Amino acid sequence: MTPAAENIFTSSAVHTPSTHDTIAINLESTLPTVKSIRQDVSIRLKSTNYLPWKTQVLPVLRSLGLVGFIDGSATRPDPDDLSPNAVQWHRLDQMVLAWLTNSLSEAAVTQIGTCATSAEVWHSLEVLYGTLTRSRILQLKTELQSMTKGALSMADYVQRVKSISQNLANAGKPIDEDDLVMWLLRGLGSEFDPIVAAINLSRDSPTVDEVTALLFDFELRLQTTRRDIVQPTAMYSARGRGRTHFGNRSVRGRGKFGDGQGGGRTSQNRASPSPTTSRGGRGTPGQRLKGAPRTTDDSNVVCFRCGHPYHKANNCFAPDSVITNQVQSFAAINLSDQVDHAWYPDTGATNHMTADTAQLEGMTPYSGLDSVMVGNGTGLPITHVAKVSIPRTSVHLDRVLVVPNLKKNLLSVSQYTRDNDCCFIFYPWGFLIKNLKTGQTVLEGTRQGGLYPIHMGTSPSAVSLFTNKTDGDTWHARLGHPSFSLMKSLYPLLNISFSINKFFCRSCQMGKASKLPFTRRKSYSTQTLHTLHSDVWGPAPTSSIDGFRFYLIIVDECSRFSWYFPLRRKSEVGLLFIQFIKLMEKQLDKTVKFVQTDGGGEFMSHTLQEFFLSHGISHLVSCPGTPE
Repeated sequence: MTPAAENIFTSSAVHTPSTHDTIAINLESTLPTVKSIRQDVSIRLKSTNYLPWKTQVLPVLRSLGLVGFIDGSATRPDPDDLSPNAVQWHRLDQMVLAWLTNSLSEAAVTQIGTCATSAEVWHSLEVLYGTLTRSRILQLKTELQSMTKGALSMADYVQRVKSISQNLANAGKPIDEDDLVMWLLRGLGSEFDPIVAAINLSRDSPTVDEVTALLFDFELRLQTTRRDIVQPTAMYSARGRGRTHFGNRSVRGRGKFGDGQGGGRTSQNRASPSPTTSRGGRGTPGQRLKGAPRTTDDSNVVCFRCGHPYHKANNCFAPDSVITNQVQSFAAINLSDQVDHAWYPDTGATNHMTADTAQLEGMTPYSGLDSVMVGNGTGLPITHVAKVSIPRTSVHLDRVLVVPNLKKNLLSVSQYTRDNDCCFIFYPWGFLIKNLKTGQTVLEGTRQGGLYPIHMGTSPSAVSLFTNKTDGDTWHARLGHPSFSLMKSLYPLLNISFSINKFFCRSCQMGKASKLPFTRRKSYSTQTLHTLHSDVWGPAPTSSIDGFRFYLIIVDECSRFSWYFPLRRKSEVGLLFIQFIKLMEKQLDKTVKFVQTDGGGEFMSHTLQEFFLSHGISHLVSCPGTPE
């Protein structure tokens, strides 16, 4: 019994001291109830929160002097001991056992069903939840290395990284602070590259808390920047009927922009009223936008032409080139928010999936319980099943799953090849879909941005005219399929980048072919020396040390074994060939029946032809114009 535990007992009975300490108890006045203990220990023990639970339980037991009952320092009486001290020890132990049990989850309670004392319960919980296995440690390290911020807030992301690090430290595998900073920065997106570069270039190694503070501040600046660009983007995306002046130019459109009259359609991003002024079409020049407050102080005004404060558009002196670049930038921002109608072949998808219901046919509600599992382990719900026919192609997709939370249209390579009896062929520059029965090309496309999209063939919106450029393949076709050298000289004038390594024109390859490919042979020799293929290479530009300038090669069709013979002159072929055949027939106990050559003069000599006739060897000559 620990001294702290002895202090909560008072002796009210006189008895002979045993091997145990002399104790007496007044439970009602000294010890708290189970209900009050649960208020002090608010955490229910689960498999994932052992350390916080232990942190709450130990101070309570220490304050009452009862730690000896769980660590074994309060000696357990003998089972046959019926003294008051023994009885009171068991009452205290069971009280601690009740406290521990009431702070456990239902799953944890089932693990300690055979434990009779509080020490046994504490030891079992330590073994079950306090000791991590090697597989769990590897799992935590893998989770830390693959952790990414994604859509999480910076606070949630940092908390997850620190939680994994703390679990590894509890398992006796602490992560070095420099390594933890490295993993923390590695999981950030590209928008955090500036602050990551600044941290990596710092001379002193920052702590995790210092890096966290920098990341929080940078995230706040990013959020502020995103809010600042909303107003000019909306200003551009509204189309107006009448005239709206950008510098010295005017743009005609439909709808209301400025104070131009006439109703009409607007784009998806409706322009909200702005406190700036513009020269509206059909209205009074310099008239306010509707809904704008009347201000006489320019200190709160921001020019929509150049984006700078303290002046209005009619007093702006920014050159037109600056305004044009800004308009193109705003158009690019609008384009990034548009729906991507392309389909992307995916070898990891089991079904076709899309979130764009505008292109679907025959939609029926999905009654199953399945969901789409994505990379971070999240399950996305499925709402409908439909069909899709991609315009301007022969691609028809059946059993397409409608997943509203999906960002891209995924074409399952497995499902499509199974349903249509075809195959995908991916090249560094593009891809082909071929019918396995006919061998015809069903669809072909190019590689774009590291992916192989199948476009729907929809026409680009008017706003995209600022940023969309005709690709090099289209210009190559428009110009009549010119040569590479001519294309390289023309493309800079068209402001188009051109790379020979990435360029591929199927029409040029097929149209400029000079001969048809060979058909596969259906029969081959199955015995050695049955058929020999032979050819002569040379003359070499430089003679060897022994004066050789030609080489005779003989290949056995069955075994693919090859023989090489150096020659000084072509006229030596006939005699060497005769000696070779006699030697091989003698050594291998086989006879040569066919000899295939290209019909060169060295093989058509009178001596060699007589040898072939006398030995019953058929001389096969390749067709003219086929040096292969």
